[in-house]
Amino acid sequence: MPVKGKNQLNKAAATILPAFPLPAKVKKVKLEKVQDFQVPLVELIYKADADRSKRPIIGDCMDAFEVFLIHWDWNKIELVKQLKILLLTNANKVLGISEVATGCMDKALFDPKFIFSAALLSGAGKIILGNNNTSGDLKPSHADIIATRSLALSGRLMGIEVVDHLIFSKEACFSFADNGLMQSDFLGIKY
Repeated sequence: MPVKGKNQLNKAAATILPAFPLPAKVKKVKLEKVQDFQVPLVELIYKADADRSKRPIIGDCMDAFEVFLIHWDWNKIELVKQLKILLLTNANKVLGISEVATGCMDKALFDPKFIFSAALLSGAGKIILGNNNTSGDLKPSHADIIATRSLALSGRLMGIEVVDHLIFSKEACFSFADNGLMQSDFLGIKY
């Protein structure tokens, strides 16, 4: 509803805003002052450029490993640690891949908000975490295990399943799921 003049703004506000009594100590904001506020616009964009019929379906950790390797910067795989997520539908069809963090040779700090914002934005029902290990050692660290557990529990609250976490080099990968580290008892979930 376009609003042009000050009187029209007051009339529009009267019809849109609910009428409820304010406590005596609350100052009423004049609608004229609201026009001076500057509020940033937040836009959420997910570009699904790929043809839906050509998107891969992830059947096991090797399928996910192949997708990660195809989309990894091979100039960095043995140089800096990175964390990416594979975004999946509930039927395991790939929605996309998102880079979450790039760090130094032995660690990459990440913010779970970025992981789940990408998942929510794409409408993903599942995600697979993937990070390279520059040393080539595929054994998960204590920090890898704690972070995976934390992300899996957080995802469960949002209805986004963390299906697996792959740690890999150019030649091989370690799958948390294939090694029993994504099961409910490992995650501390009791049914």
